[in-house]
Amino acid sequence: MDDATLSRLVDSITASTGPFTSAYQAHEASEGQDERELDIQRQWMMASLRRGHFSNEAVAVDISRRIDVEYGNPGPEINMRQQMTNDGLLTTVNSEEINTTARQRQERYKTLSMFVGANIAGPLWEEWQALDEDDDIHSVSGISVLHDEDPAHYKHCPIDCWLKNSQGAIYKPLPNLSLSASGHVNPADIEQVYTYEKLNQNQTRLLTLQSGNHGDTIVCSLSPLAITQPGIGQSGEVSSSESQLPYEALSYTWGDPTPAFSIQINNKQLAIAHNLFFALQHLRHETESRNLWIDAICINQQDFEERSQQVVHMLQIYKNSSKVIVFLGDESEDSHVAMTSMQYLDQKTQREEITMRSHETVCYEKLKGLYEAQCRLFERPWFRRCWIRQEVMVAKDITVVCGRDVIEWYAMKRSAARLGRLYSIMARESLPNLTEFHNDKSTAIACLEKGWIYGKPVTKLVGCICSVWYYHSGGLLDLLMASREYEATDAKDKVYSVLGLARVPMTTNAGAPSPESRTPSFPVDYSKSVSEVYQDVVKYFINRDRNLDILSILLTHRNATSDEDLPSWVPDWRVPVSEIPLVTHWDFITMKLAAGGFKVDALPQSFDEKDILRTQGYVFDTIHRLDDYSASVHNVLCTLAEFDDDENGEVSRARQRGQRAMYATAFDPQKHRARTGLTVTGRICLAPSLARSGDCIAIILGSKLAFVLRPTDPNIDLETPGTTIEATVIGPCIVPEVMFGGLVKAANEHGFPPTEFILV
Repeated sequence: MDDATLSRLVDSITASTGPFTSAYQAHEASEGQDERELDIQRQWMMASLRRGHFSNEAVAVDISRRIDVEYGNPGPEINMRQQMTNDGLLTTVNSEEINTTARQRQERYKTLSMFVGANIAGPLWEEWQALDEDDDIHSVSGISVLHDEDPAHYKHCPIDCWLKNSQGAIYKPLPNLSLSASGHVNPADIEQVYTYEKLNQNQTRLLTLQSGNHGDTIVCSLSPLAITQPGIGQSGEVSSSESQLPYEALSYTWGDPTPAFSIQINNKQLAIAHNLFFALQHLRHETESRNLWIDAICINQQDFEERSQQVVHMLQIYKNSSKVIVFLGDESEDSHVAMTSMQYLDQKTQREEITMRSHETVCYEKLKGLYEAQCRLFERPWFRRCWIRQEVMVAKDITVVCGRDVIEWYAMKRSAARLGRLYSIMARESLPNLTEFHNDKSTAIACLEKGWIYGKPVTKLVGCICSVWYYHSGGLLDLLMASREYEATDAKDKVYSVLGLARVPMTTNAGAPSPESRTPSFPVDYSKSVSEVYQDVVKYFINRDRNLDILSILLTHRNATSDEDLPSWVPDWRVPVSEIPLVTHWDFITMKLAAGGFKVDALPQSFDEKDILRTQGYVFDTIHRLDDYSASVHNVLCTLAEFDDDENGEVSRARQRGQRAMYATAFDPQKHRARTGLTVTGRICLAPSLARSGDCIAIILGSKLAFVLRPTDPNIDLETPGTTIEATVIGPCIVPEVMFGGLVKAANEHGFPPTEFILV
């Protein structure tokens, strides 16, 4: 059937009321659907009909926005062509929610457009202008960042330039606020200590901070608070007034957890740490009480069972709050300068007076002081906490507090985005001792997106173009990898802090009729070790998705210390991004490989078995030697074209080696995680840098890549089919001829039984 006939058939199907129309018509009828997306949907239907089947599965699209005709291939072998993807599966699945948010932005734009003739000023006007210039803007955090223009056209700054005015409010010394001496106590001297009462499963506690002056004893009360959807009780009826009390949620850094101060709670004493005591001093109103939710007080931190239970509710607690208060810490002269200058430069007219003028040396020196103060503010510990992503992303409103200075959230985000512009202005003037704001800190701030939606890539620049990310972008894997940007006092929080955002079930639906029908869950348990929690992450992914994608990132998510407490098959979320960047090597392969079979499931895993992973597959080769070269995955895979296009295998391999020499670079053990090599059978490979001669290469069923394994028994027979092999995982490996499922297909056709691998 030619394309013209198929096109007419698609038209007739979509015009009918038959069973094949539901997906297309629903897509076509979606509000705000653009022509490009409708065209993709039409291509999807034509490709499905051409292949003789029709499916409602999510659409895979190649790099040219053509339909991926191999997406529904029922066999294990897939084709190398048309495997480039740039739309994540979760983004596709969750497109309705994401499109709803886009429509809300459009409605915001329409509302702002009504004020065009009113000549409004300030952030509202700037937002309208930004939306008018860029309809794809995700939030107002991205606006008001000026582009470079020719400095020769700048006017000279006036005599009353704000930067020269060193007597302005920004430089005035802050009055000293002494803390009450009675607040600093030795917890051992406290007699009447507050004791926590048990909570019900769907409860937390609400802290009421009584009014008082700075330095007075802090007096509070704690009461139960039902955790429900706003206005809805656990029975489905409107909840009690107690559960509807509006409250603000605090986001702050614990700092040194040693109890050093005492506050009154329900007429008894509770010892708290330094940072929280300062936060309460600054947040207390002088004339009225204030309802707050603060994890260190509202959760009994000494009760592991309660901590585990409350983590399940954390996202909803912050989501239900009327406002999230970000407390960066106590004030300093630098912080006051930073916060005040952010407020000043956030107004467009005032900002242009600074950035679009030619200044005197004294002005640039003052600008340098403002820039350095803002850089130091962004280096405060709060910006590195792993929990802040959840606290920010679900917030209805955010206020940033540093001592007595207050700034709006987006003003702070815009200020962070402008640091590069301020740096370029001063670098142009060759100011001495000028330090650029570090990119890793900028990335951490950029990941803090208020209103983030499940399914949107977190690592926006690269997350949506890669094979592993095609299935996991905007979900748990994406969030876990970004966890390496942040720090945690308890390394288990690298995982627990993102479960709510990733919509991971944290309780088991035990009422399901059979274990097979139960939703895979990830219970929170602080009594477990870090190793046990990280192992559970791997097994959760495997049991949920029935593939081994999670093992594809091992090279970039382990370091020299990972072997101390983690099995070789477990990614280490503690590896800092400063050591191994996120945009490195294996995580970002731009082709959908299927070495272990495209439609072949990985074995399910038992959470009760510790330190081992049970898999099946085939040992097909052995490392012969490793060269002093490294290469990109793409360049190594390009050798497959030579192999396919030439009938003579010997000539083909000679050409492969020539291509390797052409594209390879000198191997640097400090930089490269993989190096080129040759197998015993003469295959070119790109193997982990820690591999060595004699290591076996295996296809593991359900994996996209091959893996280098090292048997714990060096004398074990690798040739006998059905052998059970215990081995450590050295890392994923690229062997061009076997990356598209052909080996698995051949093994199935010849009836070869797979080998049992016990990975340790």
